[in-house]
Amino acid sequence: MSDILSTMKSINTRELQKHTKEVRERIVAGESLRWVMGEDTVAYITPAREAKAPEPWPDLMARLKNIYGDDYRPEITGQEIIDEGRGDY
Repeated sequence: MSDILSTMKSINTRELQKHTKEVRERIVAGESLRWVMGEDTVAYITPAREAKAPEPWPDLMARLKNIYGDDYRPEITGQEIIDEGRGDY
């Protein structure tokens, strides 16, 4: 990460005000810039990422039936299965 920040080009407020169109074109082209005021960094300006559509939820019931087959009993809780396996201990 520090390598990226050290090679990132800096712009100052005056350059941002006077050359907004050029700065915007650089960002749209994929360049990231560091906005500075004096020696202080004000912000990092980076291209926006495209939002991805969320992936659909997996079919968990089908997974359970695939793993356990006909032995899958959703009406029995996990604690009941453990108690059944332990017996009277």
